[in-house]
This record gives sequence, C-alpha cells and structure tokens, in this order.
Amino acid sequence: MKRLVLLAALLLAQTVYASSGINISGAWVREAPPGARMLAAFMIIQNTGDEDLMLSRIDSPAFDHVMLHQSSIVDGIA
Repeated sequence: MKRLVLLAALLLAQTVYASSGINISGAWVREAPPGARMLAAFMIIQNTGDEDLMLSRIDSPAFDHVMLHQSSIVDGIA
C-alpha cells in the first residue's frame, strides 16, 4: 500500500514541479520484501529553469522520514 502511495506522490510531484523549472522523470519504486521497514524510490531531478535552485526539504504523507541521496555519473562512472 505504501508503495502505491509513494508512486502516486512521485507522479503528482512530477506534474506540480514541471511548471516551476524542475523536471522529475524516470520515477520508480523498488518493491520491498515482505516485512521490510524501508522503501527506496529513484528518479532524476533536473533544473530546467534559468536560475539556480536548492532542494532543501522532502516530505511524504506516507512516511515518517524521507532521505535524499545524490548520485552523479562522471566519465561514465557513477
């Protein structure tokens, strides 16, 4: 159930932020094993506007705690 709520929230976020110069694409949630207490969601967040933006907070009504991690690919290596 939480997985569906998170996926819906990600898709809604993609729509909401598209007009503010932020593009969220490729959002997906890995299915957790039975009894798991955590889920992982993956997405690409891209600033398509002319100004620098800072992502300073992420919340979800479906979870008590949300963390954001950055992954970059440089010269083909993540």
